Amino acid sequence: YEFTRRVSHTRGLRVLRARADLLSAGSPFLLARQLLRRAIGCRDGDAIAVQLDALRAHAVELHIADATILEFLGELIGLRKHVDPSPELRAARNDPQIMNLRLRRAFSAWLAALSAAGPLLLVLEDSHWGDAITLSYLADALRELAGCPVLLLALARPDATVVLPELLRLPARQHIELGGLTPRASAALARELHGLELSASVPASIVERAHASPTWALE
Repeated sequence: YEFTRRVSHTRGLRVLRARADLLSAGSPFLLARQLLRRAIGCRDGDAIAVQLDALRAHAVELHIADATILEFLGELIGLRKHVDPSPELRAARNDPQIMNLRLRRAFSAWLAALSAAGPLLLVLEDSHWGDAITLSYLADALRELAGCPVLLLALARPDATVVLPELLRLPARQHIELGGLTPRASAALARELHGLELSASVPASIVERAHASPTWALE
């Protein structure tokens, strides 16, 4: 939050966020759908017609003229057109490998169009619960967009390296592991979150059990 707030004043910067969660951990395209819906200004529960119109307007804004890309982006976020699908989409629906290839290409083309329009910041919260497909698509796209104004900020717990192998193999990546909270900071966090009426011994107990982790201090 602090980082995105600081860079939000960058001229022309587009910030797209997605958040994974425990209940839907690993669901295919979980993060990709959030990013795309955030870009077109829609939510999961919006009517299909509304999402289709927003997606078309977004494609016009980014000068995406290839109707196939638009069609597969719609497929990516779970939209079904009210007309018969194109031969390409029909073939992909009958072959998972073709579908994966087409979706991957459409996603990369979309990110390329976004980066061509201006600097782009992608923020993934709780990536340790993210889906492998989206992370793989992002890794492929970032390789193709080397040198373009795109930054992916993937936030995760320290043990998430086992679920982020594609991102950790990117040549331009930076792996930053944050240190733990000091006892004083942990106590201040405990008092603020749980109320000023807590006795001095309660925050001390929380600090001891949290082992300098803000996550455990919160819980």
